[in-house]
Amino acid sequence: MVNWQVVGIMLEAGAENAAFAPFISKPARRKNRDAKDIGIKINTADFLPAVQTTFRYSGSLTTPPCTEGVNWLVMTTPVELSAAQLNALDALFGDTNRPIQKLNDRSVD
Repeated sequence: MVNWQVVGIMLEAGAENAAFAPFISKPARRKNRDAKDIGIKINTADFLPAVQTTFRYSGSLTTPPCTEGVNWLVMTTPVELSAAQLNALDALFGDTNRPIQKLNDRSVD
């Protein structure tokens, strides 16, 4: 069983977020996600909200192959991005979710 740690960040419309600007302005090609090829550096800690309280649960990846054994940490405080930034992310990634799965024996801590 794989044991991954994944941090989920909720996004909401609000003020422009400077931390996301480099990521949005020069997106890596989907087939080549190596950041050194696009000439930007991203500090992922800058993407996190100031309040870092999380919900925790065991689950799986949200996209195929939907691998089990993922420990999710979902931030309770959303991060603000401008409407233009949210639209740009939507254009880059589109619909990245999957249908809701049965809870089975998983619990939310």
